[in-house]
Amino acid sequence: MAALLPIRWQGHHVDVCAVLENHQVRWIARDVLEAATGDAGDFAHDPGHTPAAQHLTAAAYSLDTIRALVPHQGVGAELLRFLADRETAIAAFGHMNLARYASEPAHYDGPVYAIATAARILDADPAISIGAGLLFQWLLDAEWIYRSGDQYKPADLSVTAGRLVVVPRRIPTQRDAYPQVVLTASGLAELHALLGGTDAAVLEQEPA
Repeated sequence: MAALLPIRWQGHHVDVCAVLENHQVRWIARDVLEAATGDAGDFAHDPGHTPAAQHLTAAAYSLDTIRALVPHQGVGAELLRFLADRETAIAAFGHMNLARYASEPAHYDGPVYAIATAARILDADPAISIGAGLLFQWLLDAEWIYRSGDQYKPADLSVTAGRLVVVPRRIPTQRDAYPQVVLTASGLAELHALLGGTDAAVLEQEPA
């Protein structure tokens, strides 16, 4: 079954969707052309992002075919590099795992860990030394999160890979809740492995 994976092209404020099916990645032609040239051309009649189910029926091609559609200079060249990097990241997580999360992107009811809590848990492993500030910077550098105005948001790939979710947090002195990016249990486990952790027992600590 095909799954649609929206990927935010950070800094350009556009989504370029990938279609995941049978262990293959294809890119929505309309999205790619609009991102690279501002003109969907022959694909302008294809369905847009709303609703997503219809967007899944739009023309989609492999990256090799997309390279023949997009200019290889300027913004087009930048976009092609971005798509190639995203394909590498998608392959690293496994197509079937991503497809499962892409089909149910909003559903997660397991434990969540604030960045400060995750840092404390990771620091309990003798092989890891990282405070909340360094962990936050690591997440930015690794593109798990990005800055949008005065807020930090999870990268689309981090959400669909099941690493991060956004939850409402309420400060006693404030009336309205604010959206907070937090790690899932699988996201924390992945971080532990990437940072060279050796004591998996630290992951059994309860989120605070």
